[in-house]
Amino acid sequence: MGKSKLFKIVLSLLLIFPLAFFTSSFTHKSNATSSKVKITDTYYKGKSFLIYPQVSGLKNNTAQKKINAVLTSHVEHSYQSYLQLKENEKEVKNEDFCKENPSSCNFTLNTRYEVKYNAGGVLSILLYDDSYTGGAHGISVVTSYNFNISSGYKITLNDVLKSKKSYQKVKKYVSDYMLKHPDLFFDPTTNDFTINKDTSFNYTKEGIGLVFQEYEIAPYAAGTPSINIPIYIYK
Repeated sequence: MGKSKLFKIVLSLLLIFPLAFFTSSFTHKSNATSSKVKITDTYYKGKSFLIYPQVSGLKNNTAQKKINAVLTSHVEHSYQSYLQLKENEKEVKNEDFCKENPSSCNFTLNTRYEVKYNAGGVLSILLYDDSYTGGAHGISVVTSYNFNISSGYKITLNDVLKSKKSYQKVKKYVSDYMLKHPDLFFDPTTNDFTINKDTSFNYTKEGIGLVFQEYEIAPYAAGTPSINIPIYIYK
């Protein structure tokens, strides 16, 4: 399979995963309700490689439905990506490259999740879509979902970093952290990166953690690296 065709397949996977919806103005408060949300593993269409979470036990049933709808929407897009990936697989199976290296043309996609924070009225979940479309290794795309469990609305990074100055402070903190760990990250003075409302993040006990895509700030071996930002940096 030619490099240009492989690049187009990878790019289509990166673009198809959905940006989350539902925004609200919400500030994380440690003195809010500390009860945890119940989370259950769910298999989309019964497929073990498409695992996503569903929440239950919320006092506000409307909020619960909103949260579950967002998470279900993500895995529905993942399933459509899987179907497209298998169509792409059929197209290349008869090419000389695949005949010479059959295993490299067995395309796969897996969806999994990780609960990063579940306290204080906030739920943070990372959903990973791992795919292999030929080549030396697969790719992993991470999408974050942060919810106000009282209302069910999704919290975006704009709700946390409420000014341009806050974004600038956070970016400087990340850059300084990368410079202090050159064995783990690219040099931020020569490899510029972006932090905006679409940057994946999750809540932590001390503030937030920014989650970056593969190759965005570090080599492939680092996966999807995360850098924690103390709350005093941006408040």
